[in-house]
Amino acid sequence: MGWVLEIERKFLLKEAPNFNDPDFGDVQRACIEQRYLLIPGKNKRLRIRKRTQSGFSTYYKTRKVKVKPGVRYEKESKISAPGYESLSQFQDPATKIIRKDRYCFVYRSQYFELDVFIEPVKICLLEIELTEENDKVELPPFIKVEKEVTDDPKYSNSEIAKS
Repeated sequence: MGWVLEIERKFLLKEAPNFNDPDFGDVQRACIEQRYLLIPGKNKRLRIRKRTQSGFSTYYKTRKVKVKPGVRYEKESKISAPGYESLSQFQDPATKIIRKDRYCFVYRSQYFELDVFIEPVKICLLEIELTEENDKVELPPFIKVEKEVTDDPKYSNSEIAKS
């Protein structure tokens, strides 16, 4: 896969919602483990991710390049389980493994991803990917948003991994 433009907005939640609330409709849950790598001699920073859903795991290698807050170029490719294990040896020693549960759902024709972080910190972040920077976002009223954190780098996954 080539480079893809990623436009997203991110919100810090006051607390994890009740996913059994019928307002959510159909919610899909995935368990995610991700690591940030330093590749010696390549001057590259990569992320690898294991995503487990319904008992099956898929593995990805991703490189992101920031354009401005909330806008990045992303290049992602699938890798094998042994490839994930092999690349894990290059984990940036300044980072910790992120473990989170991701809940995906649609509200008013908008696709949301709600991450409930388990490690290294316990926070909840709601994300929505947009097709245009000025797309209107209608947040679900049954989710308690504390504040928007799109422009706050301390809520990026790579910074959370440094916690």
